[in-house]
Amino acid sequence: MAIESSHAGWRTWLGLALFVVSIGWPVLIPILPMLGASATVTASFSGVMIVLADLMLLLGAAVAGKEGSPKKAFLDRTWILPDVEKAK
Repeated sequence: MAIESSHAGWRTWLGLALFVVSIGWPVLIPILPMLGASATVTASFSGVMIVLADLMLLLGAAVAGKEGSPKKAFLDRTWILPDVEKAK
């Protein structure tokens, strides 16, 4: 049995950074018109930010997920993916 360390690893810090950036990034939207950006650029940036912020939240959760999580056991129970090890 391996001894697990209690300090946060790189995955945890990267996941936290993705969460912070995904929440903080849309703050730029009201600043764009003050910088002289046109309404078209601001609207385009807003639309892209809605999608990217959600994707970054999901990516942050996936990256920061616990190593050795039960996802393999879940995949073994599903009928979608065949069990390659048992087939051998």
